[in-house]
Amino acid sequence: MTVRADDLTRAEAPRRERSRGERFTLTELGVACVRDYLDTVVASRATAGRASFEEACAAWAARHLLRPIHGQLLSELWGEPMTARVLSQKVDGYGATIAEARTALDELLDAKLVSTT
Repeated sequence: MTVRADDLTRAEAPRRERSRGERFTLTELGVACVRDYLDTVVASRATAGRASFEEACAAWAARHLLRPIHGQLLSELWGEPMTARVLSQKVDGYGATIAEARTALDELLDAKLVSTT
């Protein structure tokens, strides 16, 4: 399955306004996409090292016309809906800034992989 989004870059797009309690969850398409991401990441463990993980993430992103941060966000949403703030804090451990995480979340909303509850 490949996600086809017209334009996942939001460099010039204004930031969306959100309520504090707004929660984000995976759509059916997002569930299928994150399953592929998790399968890809698990398969990358057959080869030791961070490089194999990064290569797997890049390959997944290319297959779905996304970026590696999208897979990280989707995987965090796999278990339960969460707010943008909590989600941004979780991906901070991946080396992404809060601004990058929020932009990526907007891109996932545009691609219909994530919805609000």
